[in-house]
Amino acid sequence: MSNQKKAISVLFFPAQDSFKASTRTQVYERAMALRKEGIKARILIEKERRNPLIGNKDRLLLFPFVFWRYDIIFFQKTFSFIHRFYAKLAKAFGKKIVFHIDDYTPAQEDFRKMVELSHLTLVPSRLLCEMAKKHSRHVKILPAVVDTGRFPPVARAAKKPVVLGWVGRWQKNLMMILDTLQSLCKRHHLLLKIVGSEDAEVADECRKRGIPVKITGWLDSSDVPKEMEEMDIALLPSPGSFLEKAGMHTKLLEYMASGLPVVCTPIGEIPSIVGDGIHGYLPTSPSQWEESLERLITDQSLRRKMGSAGRRHVQKYSMRHTTRQMIGYFSEILKGS
Repeated sequence: MSNQKKAISVLFFPAQDSFKASTRTQVYERAMALRKEGIKARILIEKERRNPLIGNKDRLLLFPFVFWRYDIIFFQKTFSFIHRFYAKLAKAFGKKIVFHIDDYTPAQEDFRKMVELSHLTLVPSRLLCEMAKKHSRHVKILPAVVDTGRFPPVARAAKKPVVLGWVGRWQKNLMMILDTLQSLCKRHHLLLKIVGSEDAEVADECRKRGIPVKITGWLDSSDVPKEMEEMDIALLPSPGSFLEKAGMHTKLLEYMASGLPVVCTPIGEIPSIVGDGIHGYLPTSPSQWEESLERLITDQSLRRKMGSAGRRHVQKYSMRHTTRQMIGYFSEILKGS
């Protein structure tokens, strides 16, 4: 370990607590990864669950007493007036400000001001990068991250039904492909497995159409990898909203880490992650969706081949790889002191 790396110290000011996916990965898990690389990393008040009575006000109160001990202040999705005030205060003391945001925000004026005063802005997509570069040239892409250890690939034996899987919120996106699933269910023994809280509209529509569906209900994030082991093919249809184009789908990386072939709408960063015909398929029409799923449903060896290729590919999005990329960025801004 180099002395330069040991000299770096980082204070994280998170937007939420560990129950929030983006904060869990980009603050809690990231801080642990940085420590493994010899970086002094502290989270401003580590909490598993936010106290609803005081929210994050305790972090705001503590910040002035501790920030001066660190080289880099890392604001994760925090850009309100008070956060910007603290960023300016830290800059006045010679600290380097890093702003990380992983999706689109409607608070464009606050976003602009935070980008302008930061020494480095980190975003996961080309679209957000273009937006941020309107206000600063100090912008870098840091892709979404997947803990490949949490999502191990498993040997999936040939079985019936073939399980098509979806994880998380935005279940209404599945409405886009229900006609396709209904058609496929007439020819194949399938099960649609939804990991997450039930969306009554989606569930009712599946049942009306004769699409067998299994919904787990809300699960702790630690239980999700086990549920994904039952899946054979991962689904990610999307209407292409600005929000979805601006971010990077962490669950796509989790699907691929789990060794699942993926069938996705090619929006935003997805085409840069998924090789069409290599890690899965990127259909753009209902007929292509049906054709893509038909191939995977009827060919277990193809599912295994694509899933293995995807697992290898997502190593570049691992916590270790992206953390070393982040350390390189930190070193650059510190050299500019």
